[in-house]
Amino acid sequence: MTNLPRFGLSDFPGQVHYARARIRPRALRTPVVSPTWYVVLTNPKCEERAMAGLNALGYATFLPTETVWARVPKHRQKEGQSKKVKVTRPLFPGYLFFGLDKGVHPFEPVRLTDGVYSVLMNNGEYVAMPAGAIDRMREAEELGEHDKTIRLAEKLAELIGKQVAVPEGFLAGFVATIKKATEKGAEGEVIHNGKRVRVRIGLESLQGLE
Repeated sequence: MTNLPRFGLSDFPGQVHYARARIRPRALRTPVVSPTWYVVLTNPKCEERAMAGLNALGYATFLPTETVWARVPKHRQKEGQSKKVKVTRPLFPGYLFFGLDKGVHPFEPVRLTDGVYSVLMNNGEYVAMPAGAIDRMREAEELGEHDKTIRLAEKLAELIGKQVAVPEGFLAGFVATIKKATEKGAEGEVIHNGKRVRVRIGLESLQGLE
């Protein structure tokens, strides 16, 4: 066998030598496909039951809620307990949203789920939610826009220090400075004959106050 000459880099001055790299196939990324969201009509006060049933079947669900103040019935009130408590309830009573991938999940099991009355349709077609609608509702809920207890507390706190004309009574027309505000009304202070006088002012008289 003839011995072939060996060449070094110095034998070819000015030449650029490229090394072959082993090319590995890149793994293909599976695109994330968001489900299409539809509307379920539930039986009365069965929103959570329907949601639990759909979740057990593998469907994505979303039940928007709101937080409000609710009055505690007298027979349930305990000594020293507040007459109002925070309650979380469905934002749209009787409705629930579910996500569906048509290639994976059929509609039929949804209609047969316990607590589900029907799926919203129009002219024989299932009504799909507009793209991004569920994300916007979730974001609003996370930001506390559906928590009416926070919104009310913030509004009442903003009234402190504001000035408003007393709407009625013997001090009607006098300017009062708001010192205290609750969901039942506000308490203002008026300077009358050199004395500080407290007056009650209804919240309806404070609407639009900046």
